[in-house]
Amino acid sequence: MAFILTPRQKSALKLLTKRNANNVLGMGGSRSGKTILFLYAIIARALKCPGSRHTVIRNINRDCRRLIGMVSLPELHAMLSIKVEYDKTSAIYRYPGGSEVWLVGLDDAGHRDERVLGSEFSTALIEEATEVPYESTLKLRTRISQKNKLMKRIWYSCNPPSRLHWLYRLFVEKVDPVDRLSLTDPDNYHTFQMNPADNATNIDPGYLLALDSLPARQRIRFRDGEWGSPDEGVLWRAEWIVDNRVQHVKDELVDIVVAVDPSCGGTCETGIVAVGRGTGGHLYIIADRTSRGTPAEWALAATSLAKEVGASRIVAESNQGGEMVAAVIRNANPALAVELVHAGASKRVRAEPVAALAERGMVHHVGTLVELEDQLLSWAPGSDSPDRLDAMVHGCAALLLQGAGATPQVAATAILGAEDEAVWNDL
Repeated sequence: MAFILTPRQKSALKLLTKRNANNVLGMGGSRSGKTILFLYAIIARALKCPGSRHTVIRNINRDCRRLIGMVSLPELHAMLSIKVEYDKTSAIYRYPGGSEVWLVGLDDAGHRDERVLGSEFSTALIEEATEVPYESTLKLRTRISQKNKLMKRIWYSCNPPSRLHWLYRLFVEKVDPVDRLSLTDPDNYHTFQMNPADNATNIDPGYLLALDSLPARQRIRFRDGEWGSPDEGVLWRAEWIVDNRVQHVKDELVDIVVAVDPSCGGTCETGIVAVGRGTGGHLYIIADRTSRGTPAEWALAATSLAKEVGASRIVAESNQGGEMVAAVIRNANPALAVELVHAGASKRVRAEPVAALAERGMVHHVGTLVELEDQLLSWAPGSDSPDRLDAMVHGCAALLLQGAGATPQVAATAILGAEDEAVWNDL
């Protein structure tokens, strides 16, 4: 099967070769052909300039190696009839002429940004850029400096989230995401939009129908490829997240839990979120590893995350499965403590105390947790609360109760003040 660019990809490719377009954001819906276009352009640059180095970066190392290294690039190499060598240990593809494409995950144990900072590249593609901290991209800019005949390029790919994301500020508003000052070189930042409909010849029609049936907020992002804005009537506000976001936990964490909201079965996901409590009572949302799979698979994901972040226990909702939930977790890691909680109150009652803390600047997201934040900013009380949100709320509640006293009333008085204690009664 030959690789044939769609008309929209051909149009975007012209932008990627434009002389002053050193920074380009490809945004749009899911499976629109953005990633394969960027990879095609990287391969072309690698073959054009023997000995050049290029990198594809994702926030999660295993996603970069699995989705890019084992799926997208091999399929593209086959369609282009290019023979390459792949070093699985270092995750480097080597091309005729000695050029290389490095696959890098920012969470790679022992490496993080350092693997990139130790080398120079001609091209960098930041895949799923919404998940990558802005400060990591600043470090990366210093390494796109390999001496050769190629123009130096940094490309970004994303399904657009909220307009409060740093990508929107940088590429659309053309201001520095940190100090909000106008860019000194705004003409060097370009965008193109590409949606599933533009790639219809390469997509199963059923997938397009599935996108049409998504809830409005997800449909805007994954089908229409448009930037979202906080909805009216929701419990969380975007500024609570953005203004209190941190890239690293600077507080001393006195306790960490991994909270699990088990799947209801079928296509539902199991919420898996790590939360830490600092010495001052502030909460830190450390990681979101929500996944879809069997009980054994999500139990392994939860216990692996608990080991990674040093959690003291797993807090799991028992409404879906009861003791089975505890059993599958203990089977994955018998040494890890399991605390079951029953969600007996309304969704709003469970979430309001945590939202109140977020409003007061006491809840900090570590990095950008795109899918979780989308749920927080789109959930309106009265509707079913989604997996990631529920897991986060359970984790926060467990840490607050552990830190402030044995009862919800004591916790509410100590953390929020006496006037808010009623909302804790049925946690």
